[in-house]
Amino acid sequence: MPLSEDWRKSSYSGDFEDACVEARTHPAAPGVLVRDSKQPRRSPLPFSTAAWHAFLSGHSGE
Repeated sequence: MPLSEDWRKSSYSGDFEDACVEARTHPAAPGVLVRDSKQPRRSPLPFSTAAWHAFLSGHSGE
């Protein structure tokens, strides 16, 4: 995932604007930050790059 200040919404969110997971990278936090779009002011969960890639590779695409 490229460096970004913008949150990317999960493609599985569809038309449910308020029910999704969002992710982004940030220069001050190596890896990926993940948050609940319903509560954007709460602290995001940090994941290492390796953990994020393991999560994505384990996703079956269903």
